[in-house]
Amino acid sequence: MSTTYPIVLVHGLSGFDDIVGYPYFYGIADALEKDGHKVFTASLSAFNSNEVRGEQLWEFVQKVLKETKAKKVNLIGHSQGPLACRYVAAKHAKSIASVTSVNGVNHGSEIADLVRRIMRKDSVPEYIADAVMKAIGTIISTFSGNRGNPQDAVAALEALTTENVTEFNKKYPQGLPAVRGGEGKEIVNGVHYYSFGSYIQGLIAGEKGNLLDPTHAAMRILSAFFSERENDGLVGRTSMRLGKLIKDDYAEDHLDMVNQVAGLVGRGEDIIAIYTNHANFLASKKL
Repeated sequence: MSTTYPIVLVHGLSGFDDIVGYPYFYGIADALEKDGHKVFTASLSAFNSNEVRGEQLWEFVQKVLKETKAKKVNLIGHSQGPLACRYVAAKHAKSIASVTSVNGVNHGSEIADLVRRIMRKDSVPEYIADAVMKAIGTIISTFSGNRGNPQDAVAALEALTTENVTEFNKKYPQGLPAVRGGEGKEIVNGVHYYSFGSYIQGLIAGEKGNLLDPTHAAMRILSAFFSERENDGLVGRTSMRLGKLIKDDYAEDHLDMVNQVAGLVGRGEDIIAIYTNHANFLASKKL
C-alpha cells in the first residue's frame, strides 16, 4: 500500500540529493519507489540558515505538488533537514501531511556550540572556515546539478547552535515536546509529526559491521565531546525528539541513519527498512 501523498526526502548540513548518481539517502528512495511510493529528494543549500533552506524546500514542495497534482506531501528530513521541514509545515500546514525527523537537530547540537565557542565571530579563522566551506558547498551543489544554491557556512553553523535553535523553536514550536526528551503532539494544525533517533553505543554493540566505514571513527571521537552521553556523534539523543517518537535507540551514528557510507552501518542494521516501514505506517494513517 502506497502513501496517499508523495514523500519528499530532505538532506541535512553539507548534504545533496545525489552527486553524479550517488544519493545522500543511500538506497532509500529506490526501495521506497519499489514499494510503490512516489518519492522525491530535495536539494537545498549545503550550508545555509534554516530559514533560507526552508524557503528552498517550500519552492521544491510546490514543484512536487504541481507535478503530481497532490494536495500535500510527507516530509522526511535528516539532521538539519527536519528544521527546514518544520519551517515549511509551520508556514504552509495545508500542504504538508506529515513531518518525520531522523536524528534531527531539534534542540541544537553541542558540537555546533563547541565550534562556535572556538571560532569567534568576525575572526580570521571564521573568515577562512567560511570561505572553505562555501567552496565545498558550491562544489557539492554543482555536482548535484544545483549550482545556483547560495552557500553561507557561518549561517549554517549558527543555525545549529543551541541558542539559535531555541530562538527558531519559539517561532516554530509545532510538534516539539513540552520538556526536552519527552514527546510532542502527534498532530498539530493537521500535520502529523514523528521522530527517529540513534546513539553510538558500546564497541561490541555498536561497531560490528562498521569497521570499513571511514566516518564512524570521526563520529565516535566527536561523541566524546558531548555532555549528553547518548549521542550520535553530532546530535544528542534528547535533541532528536519531535512529535510522536517511533524509535530512538538504534545503535548507529549520525550518518548511518541515512545508510552512509554505502550501507556500511553499525551492527548490520537494516536502515532502509526503517524508511520503508515508516512509509507503510504513513500509508496506514492515509497520509
